[in-house]
Amino acid sequence: MSGPWFEASGLHKQFGSMVAISEADLTLRAGEVRGVVGPNGAGKSTLMQLVAGSLTPEHGEMRIDGAPVAFRRPADAIAAGIALVPQEMRLAPNLSVADNVVLGNEPRRYGWVSARRSRQLAERALDRLGARLDPDAAVTSLSPVDRRLVMVARALARDARLVILDEPTAALAPQEAGAILDAVRAIAGTGVTFLYVSHRFDDIEQVADAVTGVRDARVVADLPKDKINRATLVSLVSPVDELSHAVPPRPAAAAVAGSTVLAVDDLTGGPLQGVSFRVASGEIVGIAGLSGSGADEVMAMVAGIDPRTGGVVSVREKILPSGDRVRAVRAGVAYVPGNRTLAVLPNHDVRSNVSISNLPAYGKWGVPAPQRETATVLELTAAVQLEGALSRPISSLSGGNQQKAVFARWMARDCAALLLHDPTAGVDVRARAEIHQRVRELAATGMAVLVVTTDLPELIELCDRVLVLDRGALVASLPGDGLTESAVLAAMVSAPLDAAPLPAPLEVAPSSAPLGSAPLNDQNGRRS
Repeated sequence: MSGPWFEASGLHKQFGSMVAISEADLTLRAGEVRGVVGPNGAGKSTLMQLVAGSLTPEHGEMRIDGAPVAFRRPADAIAAGIALVPQEMRLAPNLSVADNVVLGNEPRRYGWVSARRSRQLAERALDRLGARLDPDAAVTSLSPVDRRLVMVARALARDARLVILDEPTAALAPQEAGAILDAVRAIAGTGVTFLYVSHRFDDIEQVADAVTGVRDARVVADLPKDKINRATLVSLVSPVDELSHAVPPRPAAAAVAGSTVLAVDDLTGGPLQGVSFRVASGEIVGIAGLSGSGADEVMAMVAGIDPRTGGVVSVREKILPSGDRVRAVRAGVAYVPGNRTLAVLPNHDVRSNVSISNLPAYGKWGVPAPQRETATVLELTAAVQLEGALSRPISSLSGGNQQKAVFARWMARDCAALLLHDPTAGVDVRARAEIHQRVRELAATGMAVLVVTTDLPELIELCDRVLVLDRGALVASLPGDGLTESAVLAAMVSAPLDAAPLPAPLEVAPSSAPLGSAPLNDQNGRRS
């Protein structure tokens, strides 16, 4: 491997009195894959944003090929060959694959965008990745892993020398994550450098040539390849004295399950083929499945985000109209999406993000009562162990703390069913344990919890039982006690012989629906 081409020394950034990163050093070589690990809120994102030109340091220096550089905006870093691929999917859904790859870098001829050159540029970038994607395909038709590859291809189309990947596999199944790792290794072999930020230690161990550890706003470790191992990575993220705060063992399903709260019967729509299941009061039920299995569609239809073509969804024996998010919320359905940008109000403070779900309760006769709102929010944030001033922008919090704020929001309402989509995607092991504990505490109050995640260890750690979907059909119901990853994986490709029998559909008369007279098969419900 050649000598360093990028060097940063003494980078410092703070917001008011809060130091986000202090005196950080970073050295990168051509073709190097450098893992970046550390707890949520440690300063990793700030360091990456300084390198990518999204933030400007108070002091410190960056050099490329020995010459000092100063980035005032991301365009300056892009011009220098540095591209950031964020954790959030930032694709234009109404554009093709090729148009998304060249987005912001469209080749022009006589002032007009050249469709032919755009397609050629996209094809070259996709070929470098080994991604066999149709440049003319709609990006909405792609799987999550292929959408992620399109974002990486966008960086390559700009001739990036350094690509910063922020949690690129956070919401992907292990099989899908392998495609990203293969692409990173292949591109690094051509001389492109990667900063690979991840809480997935499997990824780091497989792909990283070196690791930078960040904690308490400082770079605290620079590990060579032969020093990268699971024990060292865990110590960088969670100090030994904090590992004792692990989530307690999951209680047996029989000890927590009560009467049925959420009932799903013969659910159809998209790939779903008559899916039926129950979630009881105090029970945590997980749903597993490969990409395209229908797990995401189940969550969206139960939450009222997407309409269903058939079937019944009921909460506390009340039938929910199809595709009506407002009615679902009123019936007690809380939904926490895996993409936190969809759950929070980024331009508002913590107080507003927590209180927004129940604003009428903080006033009288339509007049707000700020003191009452503040007192209630303080109680809720304390309950989820979210510390700090309520006036902080929600965007200034780490991913794990933003997730806690969303949980606090739904605790303000009388929720019956809590739907969690990849609840700990992109958070460190300590925040993961705390989030799991909050989920269990909410279940202990009588909530029915439904979890859809690509993280199999999370399903096993958290859930009382796991339902498995395969190509739109519910093929297995696995008890949580003694459950293993291999058992879930086996069920995902073929139903195990000892799987528990699936529940029979619930007989509910449509005329008993208390939330309106919309027909159960109505596809014209509202989206939110």
